[in-house]
Amino acid sequence: MTEGDKWYGSTRKGKTETFKLLRSNPEELFDLLSSGRRDMEKEGVNAEIPDLRQLMLKYARSRLKLSLGKDWNLVKIFNVYNAMDEIINLLFEKSMSLGLIAGESQDPEKFFQNLSLNSNSALSAIGNLGVQMHEKRRELERSLNSMVGEIFPNTSRILNPILCAELLSHFSTLERLVNTPSSSIQMAGAEKSLFISKTRHIKNPKHGFIFKSHLVSGSPPGRRGKVARRLASKIALTLKADGYGRIMSEEEIESILSKITL
Repeated sequence: MTEGDKWYGSTRKGKTETFKLLRSNPEELFDLLSSGRRDMEKEGVNAEIPDLRQLMLKYARSRLKLSLGKDWNLVKIFNVYNAMDEIINLLFEKSMSLGLIAGESQDPEKFFQNLSLNSNSALSAIGNLGVQMHEKRRELERSLNSMVGEIFPNTSRILNPILCAELLSHFSTLERLVNTPSSSIQMAGAEKSLFISKTRHIKNPKHGFIFKSHLVSGSPPGRRGKVARRLASKIALTLKADGYGRIMSEEEIESILSKITL
């Protein structure tokens, strides 16, 4: 590039010529420039130069959007889903004292349904809010299940889809999760307890998030550690298949499930 050359054109003897694409299709121009091309057609001398900063910002946003995969979207949506859970629980906690009026219930959704039927407009509004939040949470959960099915077509058949999303959120990216050893999958979510057990020389925890799987939580207490270890090893296997885009057959999935609870 000579002294008079600019990334958007050239300037010589006080006269500026810009690439035509800078005005008509700046994203295409930036792609060509990034590949080393500079032989594009130019506009006339002293053509008006657009706001280069805004064009570059727009291009950067579009490239960033393209670089973010489905796994990134799933993690962000799962975080919102978790936040909805926290908000519902907080609303239920703050409203529990109203149970003396609306009727007590340990089920938040049933509690809000009862509250929504109250003749007091303020109580009814709180109840309706709680009911609506439960409905929206179910809608979001259905969408999450669908997204998880696309990203984890194999793992989601041996593990609850929401739990798949939780594991992905914990490890941040699909690539990192796919390359995670089974021991780390087994202990995901229990790292703090594991650290404490090592420093205080007490019994190690046997599982983290995967305790939420019915395969682990539904097992006898004395067998949960063994089942968690087997489940984690099978999750690591199905994750590899998910990462490489291979869909396991029903027979393979059934064989995996049968070996977990032996």
